[in-house]
Amino acid sequence: MNKELVGWLVRSKKGRDSGKLYIVADVLDDFHVALMDGQKFNFTRRKRKNKKHLWILTKADADVVQGIMSRDEKCLPNIFKLLELEAKEV
Repeated sequence: MNKELVGWLVRSKKGRDSGKLYIVADVLDDFHVALMDGQKFNFTRRKRKNKKHLWILTKADADVVQGIMSRDEKCLPNIFKLLELEAKEV
């Protein structure tokens, strides 16, 4: 699987969560990704979403991406802050 989507900020465009911001935590298969938001969805509970139902926005900072790759719980507040700041900008 290509892991190039890991660490990208995305916005949901379909479903109950349309308009909500997430960060891509993992690529599950050719069609689905696992998403995190730093609060409800974290390393133990991730949201599964079809790639077609997402808008790709921007790439996260390198330290956040490294925290996701190493599954470091200390990066969760940074993910939440990043998504909160992005939501205020848009």
